[in-house]
Amino acid sequence: MSEPIPWQDAVRQQPRSASLNDNKEVQRRSYARWTMLLSVVNVVVMLVAVILILDFSDDWWLSGLLVHLPQVPLLAPPLALLACSLVWHLRSSLINATCFVLVLFTLCGYRVSLKPLAKAENATSVVRVATCHVLDNPGAVERLIERLRTRQVDLMAFQGLQQKPVLDEAFFPRWQTVKEGPYWVASRWPVSRVSRCESKTFERMTGINIEIEHPRGTFVLSNLELTSSADELNQLSLSSLVTGSGKRMIEAHLARREHEAFETRRAATFEPTQAQLIVGDFGVHPSSKVFRRYFGQLTDSFDTAGVSFGYTTPQLGGRFWPPRVAWMRSDMILSTAHWEPLSCNVIEAPGLDHNAVLAELRWKGQ
Repeated sequence: MSEPIPWQDAVRQQPRSASLNDNKEVQRRSYARWTMLLSVVNVVVMLVAVILILDFSDDWWLSGLLVHLPQVPLLAPPLALLACSLVWHLRSSLINATCFVLVLFTLCGYRVSLKPLAKAENATSVVRVATCHVLDNPGAVERLIERLRTRQVDLMAFQGLQQKPVLDEAFFPRWQTVKEGPYWVASRWPVSRVSRCESKTFERMTGINIEIEHPRGTFVLSNLELTSSADELNQLSLSSLVTGSGKRMIEAHLARREHEAFETRRAATFEPTQAQLIVGDFGVHPSSKVFRRYFGQLTDSFDTAGVSFGYTTPQLGGRFWPPRVAWMRSDMILSTAHWEPLSCNVIEAPGLDHNAVLAELRWKGQ
């Protein structure tokens, strides 16, 4: 009978649970390393996206494409990595939480304001204005107007409207309206047409300027609709990007859009002493460099007094997006320094291609 070998006895006597624990520890360390590595890579990618969208934006075809794409999906990687950090690598959770907040507020445009909690000191100086881009769907437009009536709206400015709505005199007594082309403005105060905004670039009317006689004075309402990039994006394909035709199409469209914005802003500019509201569909995210270049000096009601994302479009879906899931805030209510936004929120508009935006602003006077 052979004598037992000492090292074999040691192996036989080693508890199996200790071996399993060692394997679990090795696995945990591997997950921790991967979590940290992916967290760092994700932060770098998101910082590059922020630079492309905010600094380059419409100046380059790729960054211009990113500006017009949904930003909310960018929240998924830092959120998933944050969950992994809490399980395997606690120290990287700060990195992922910071990245999540950066994307949420910088790229996705999430806003939190305490202004809606405050009450206006002088109710007579408060103006409630609503804007919406609508398709020629009379039934849906009527339902939207009814919703706005219950919110005690003072001004309504629609774009894309072909058929003039009929306001019920019982609910809108002595209201005045102006319609020119696809632009329609309704006001509880007297209104008069001032001028049109024209764009030679796309050979179209991009808006109208209306003077409103408020009890405290007169101010100008500019109702605008700028060209979006939806049609060009729907025409893009991988092959067109490879051959370069897609890139050239995007670059040409971005250049034309910028010139249209320049023409429209020039037509909607008045004396600095003139109180003015500029509302409508601007066709892009507020992060767009073209938007910031020509309209960034104005106060965005949602940026100042909004809560949540404020997305208004697209509502009817598209080639790569499900219906009734808005991902872009292209509809805005802007104002000169004569106004102080008190609240701003999105009003659902079923059956229309955009949701409406309703803002409450206090007129500080001329």
